[in-house]
Amino acid sequence: MSRVFSRAAFFFVFVGLFLLIPPFTSQAIDFLSNNVFIFLGFFLYMIGTVLTAISVIKKERGVMNFVNIIGVLIGIGFIGILTMSTGS
Repeated sequence: MSRVFSRAAFFFVFVGLFLLIPPFTSQAIDFLSNNVFIFLGFFLYMIGTVLTAISVIKKERGVMNFVNIIGVLIGIGFIGILTMSTGS
């Protein structure tokens, strides 16, 4: 099997996390702190999450599938921590 979904999910999950996390750190880069990048990062992360689910359903085996699942869990943890810190 060519593992197309796992490779695409890897790209989308980690590029989405790269764009999503920096605005909320203490060393925020001004260029990446724009709201457009936050929404773009979240959108790419969600596409990666869906592709990860598809790769699990299609039973694509390999290390990259587990790395994608770990990336999805990191994103869920980040969103949970962000929600708890804002008090919503």
